[in-house]
Amino acid sequence: MLPAFLAFPNGGIVRLLPSGTLDPSFDIGTGNTSGGAVFAVLVQTDGKILLGGSFTSFNGRSANSVVRLTSTGALDPSFALNVISAGLVQVLAQQPDGKLLIGGGFVQTTGQPNPNLVRLLPDGNVDNTFQTGSGPSDFVRTLLVDNAGRILVGGHFTRVNGVARNRFARLMPDGSLDATLGAGAGANSLVLALGQTATGQVLAAGSFTQYDGVAAAEIVRLDASTGTRDAGFAPRIEPRGFINQVVPTINSQLLVSGSFTEFNGQAAPGTQNALRRLNADGSLDPTFAPTVTGSVRNMQPDGSFYVVSINPTYAVRRLLPTGLVDNTFTMQAFGPSSGATNVILVGATGLPNGKLLVFGRFTTYGSLTGLNGLVRLNADGSPDNTFGPTGGTAARRVTQVLVQPSGKLIVVSDELSAALATVVIRLNADGTPTILSPLVRPPGPGPCTGL
Repeated sequence: MLPAFLAFPNGGIVRLLPSGTLDPSFDIGTGNTSGGAVFAVLVQTDGKILLGGSFTSFNGRSANSVVRLTSTGALDPSFALNVISAGLVQVLAQQPDGKLLIGGGFVQTTGQPNPNLVRLLPDGNVDNTFQTGSGPSDFVRTLLVDNAGRILVGGHFTRVNGVARNRFARLMPDGSLDATLGAGAGANSLVLALGQTATGQVLAAGSFTQYDGVAAAEIVRLDASTGTRDAGFAPRIEPRGFINQVVPTINSQLLVSGSFTEFNGQAAPGTQNALRRLNADGSLDPTFAPTVTGSVRNMQPDGSFYVVSINPTYAVRRLLPTGLVDNTFTMQAFGPSSGATNVILVGATGLPNGKLLVFGRFTTYGSLTGLNGLVRLNADGSPDNTFGPTGGTAARRVTQVLVQPSGKLIVVSDELSAALATVVIRLNADGTPTILSPLVRPPGPGPCTGL
């Protein structure tokens, strides 16, 4: 579902049917026309879709970095816009109570300091009960709400509310810093992905070569209570690269993707978005033999999943549990935005009804035109013509989409210019706008890295 979404010309996001065809019922109108991008997509439990990125408008309405759509792609009118005042949204997460976590690189929300991490109420307004003080000192790249309702945060930062936390920290539900996990020397470089095992252990991965002063091959497993590193989990990656995704599977294994050519002494083709599956002890699963590489999206109950790949061109494919390509999902071609020479696919998000939202920078998918970096696909990869908006031509990029429980979408987008204007808006489930103004609009340049 991911590939079709990213290649569509409807405002940076499209939705696919389970077959990989465009979902005609998903219509976002003109979508993201401000030249930014959608970096994140979150499908809420109610079917609504949250988008995050660097855009400043959506379907003709002012919208900074975050929007929410209904399940049909329409802007959600019940979701506040223009809450983020400056920066870019790169990651989205939803708590069990429906509140929304937004992370990235920004300074303010509704005129108040909320650097790089903020929590919104289900209606899009800032949740003032979540107080992080001076917050993370730099970009937030990844977020995870753990089984106890605490918030795991990873990224570029070295301090949280003035306290040393090297690229990884855990916050309590009220935003205060957890004194245990992450309190040591931490990671010596970026933390790009977080995960949690079925037994509650915490997984942190990125580009680091040490954790708490001890050599580490870009991924560690930690005790959730004490933060102690599990020395028995020690996969080897050569040459040194990075892991930007850790996805637990239905049988307690781990899918990992990133930049590496050898894993545990075995070749891993695809230096960009290399893909491997690990057993619970960190050893390589020899039965998993993917024929394509890419970032993992939307694990299915049967063990299949979608990947977004970039070599030789951007594409979305569905893989079987064996790693082989599922040929029942057929992706159509994406077309570039006006003034752009190439298509960029950022990601894809599965919907409860089996359709797929694809987002990035594109204006066409198959026969659909006027897309603004967002498209919805049917299960077979065909476009969903009922999802808007359409009519976009600007070189915007949708960077994130968050689907809310109501089915509405929060969308983050930016324009590909020196200003890198970012916007966050909310759309109805059909892709139409929910309100006249964006949820967040940064006053200056800067990326938003999370929702």
